[in-house]
Amino acid sequence: MLRFRLVVVKSFFKMLRMVFQAKYYHRHREKYDELFRFRHVQKMVTYLRKKAKTESVITGEENLPTEGGYIMYANHQGKYDAIGVLSYRKEPCSVLIEINSSHVFSTNEAVDLLDGIRIDQHRPRQQVKCLRQLGEEVRDKGRVFLVFPEGKWGKNRNTLQEFHDGCFYSAMIAKCPVVPVVLIDSWKSMNSNRVFGRVVTEIRYLKPIPYSEYESLTRAELCELVRSRIQDEMDRVLGARETETA
Repeated sequence: MLRFRLVVVKSFFKMLRMVFQAKYYHRHREKYDELFRFRHVQKMVTYLRKKAKTESVITGEENLPTEGGYIMYANHQGKYDAIGVLSYRKEPCSVLIEINSSHVFSTNEAVDLLDGIRIDQHRPRQQVKCLRQLGEEVRDKGRVFLVFPEGKWGKNRNTLQEFHDGCFYSAMIAKCPVVPVVLIDSWKSMNSNRVFGRVVTEIRYLKPIPYSEYESLTRAELCELVRSRIQDEMDRVLGARETETA
């Protein structure tokens, strides 16, 4: 976490200016469309990424659907995860985020601009309402969301945690493509005490799972399907690394 604290200190004044701009754009959203607001958030997260001396190698962008809404389900390793994905996106997307995590400096304003959905892990009814809202926005408005089914990160690094199948309620409502996203070495950017040196992470977009492939599955089965595909890809990449260094 030492690296993250250093990023906060180094970027505070520039981020403060961008936060005030974000507040203005949010108050006058009738003048600024979704793409404009997204690009401003992208400026914010890209600035943080560069201050953290982090780059991400992106693979599988050709797998992202080009029409209609969809949901990306990614593993969760730390504070850099959403920053990495949003920083390199060509098209707007939003996030599902835990409510307490969203109410911090700069994150709050970014979520507002993205029209993100804040979910309270301690209020089951509110969770259902949020997940239904997410699914309806993907289905009816063609929006794209990034969701972390693990819910939170710990010291798991490149190890998957339990996936919560409730997150997949949104996909069942939207009947949209589901895109598994594999994050590798993401924890090294802002969740380590390594202060010096550059960090390179990987963001891998796997082939989408169309509704026709999961319409007969339960939420738990879809959850396990997504988790297994992420795990298989992670095992393949990490296994290849071990082979190269052996």
